[in-house]
Amino acid sequence: MSLLETNFDRVQELKAVPDGSEVKLRILRCEANEEGQVIRTNKNGDPYFMPRFEIADQPFAKEFTYYMPVQSQKLDEKTNNDLGIRLQRFYRCFGIKASGNVGVDLEKDLPGKTGWAILSVEEDDYDGGQRNRVKRWILPKA
Repeated sequence: MSLLETNFDRVQELKAVPDGSEVKLRILRCEANEEGQVIRTNKNGDPYFMPRFEIADQPFAKEFTYYMPVQSQKLDEKTNNDLGIRLQRFYRCFGIKASGNVGVDLEKDLPGKTGWAILSVEEDDYDGGQRNRVKRWILPKA
C-alpha cells in the first residue's frame, strides 16, 4: 500500500487578478491544435496563434491565452496592416527581435519571454468564475 500525504493547508483556488491590474506576464508556450500545429486556422480559415501566459510572481493567478490573428494573403491590405501593427506591439512588449521579413519560431523563441500588460476581467464560460484578458500591452520606451 502506498501512502500519499498531502498538505491542503496552502492550497488555493486559482483566480483572475483584478480588472486594470498592471502585471508582468511570462509566455509559457503557444497552444497547439489537435494536430500539433501552433499556427492554427479559425472557422473562416484565417491563421492565428494563441500564446499561453502566467502572471509572474503570482502563483495563485489563473493562466490565460491570447488570440493573435496573423496576416494572410486572403485578407485586404488594411486588415493585414492592422494585424502587422498588433504583432509588432506584441513582439516589442516581450523583447522579441523581428524586423523586415524575419521569421520567429513560435515554439522556440516565445516561451520564457516576459513583458508587461494591463489586464481586464471577463466571465469564464469554460470553468466558471472569471479569467483575465490583455487590455493593453505596455511597451518599453524606445
